[in-house]
Amino acid sequence: MHPCLDIPEIFRRICDEIRLRTTPPHPQSDLASLARTCRALSEIALDSLWYEIDGIGPLIRCMPRDLWEIDGDRRLFLRRPLKSSDIHIFNKYAQHVRSFQSHYSPWHDLPYRALPSYFCGRGSDRLLPKLEQLAWHVDNAEVFPHLGIFLSSALKTLSITFDVRHREQLSCLGTIPTYSPNISKLTIGLSHHTTFSFNNSLVEGFSDALQAWHNLSELEIFYAPLDGLLCAAQMPKLKRLSIHLAKISERSLSDLPNFPWDPPCPSQHYFPALKSLALSSIPSLTVATQFFKMLRSTKLSSLKLGFTAPNTLPDHFHTFFSILTEHCNPSSLRVFQFACWHP
Repeated sequence: MHPCLDIPEIFRRICDEIRLRTTPPHPQSDLASLARTCRALSEIALDSLWYEIDGIGPLIRCMPRDLWEIDGDRRLFLRRPLKSSDIHIFNKYAQHVRSFQSHYSPWHDLPYRALPSYFCGRGSDRLLPKLEQLAWHVDNAEVFPHLGIFLSSALKTLSITFDVRHREQLSCLGTIPTYSPNISKLTIGLSHHTTFSFNNSLVEGFSDALQAWHNLSELEIFYAPLDGLLCAAQMPKLKRLSIHLAKISERSLSDLPNFPWDPPCPSQHYFPALKSLALSSIPSLTVATQFFKMLRSTKLSSLKLGFTAPNTLPDHFHTFFSILTEHCNPSSLRVFQFACWHP
């Protein structure tokens, strides 16, 4: 074996390059071969081999063949209770997972339902103890609550989709930082946005839940109510913000003058650390103009705007850019994008 491979940092870099390779042969086979080469290389190679998984199916299928089965509909299920030897095998590989994606499919359904009984004999309350990135996009109200077993202090990035028809899902948004206080990047999707209207109660619940997130440096929200902006404005460490606004009714637009565009205390500032801002699906220049009044002390380096306002008048543009230059520091801006299209 080449002596360079004895240096963990070099061998880890090699494994990372193999993992990120996009051309044939498939990197999984090479990483598996490295993991089987010798004990000294095994752990680092397994870190790359198991770095990212889609669903818990791959971990289940590493356990003895008499434990699991795939039926004619390609659904994976457990045939018997887990033994201590099964748990040992599961833990051996689960500790290497850093990134986990869960999109609802038959591959993911039944294993999640079996997890409560699995944890009864495991002596641990976290499925993947070193998980750093989690994408939780399940389309099943029964599966969604299993999110909790993936939350830990190691988690740094979370992408999650809530079904706004189920208020209990949205309410858990405010409790996640209790279990994963080190999340710095959060992406929120609100499903069924095209057929669901945001009533006052739902908007308040969404806003209240966001107040628990104090350590975010990056936040992206898909189809958010305009009112959700207020909570983001008060996040002290937020540097990057991307919001795709939900469709706003004419009534909501008429309520804009009552929106608290100014901080409650004169000594406070909205978006104190913000450097990058992207807003899309903006219904009018009026909304954008009002919003930029919240950026009095912000030194943006990147600003991207997308409008659905086909009937905007020229004088509206004049007012908009006047407000923009007044409340954003032009000397710090390095990237500016402006797009307007018909909805």
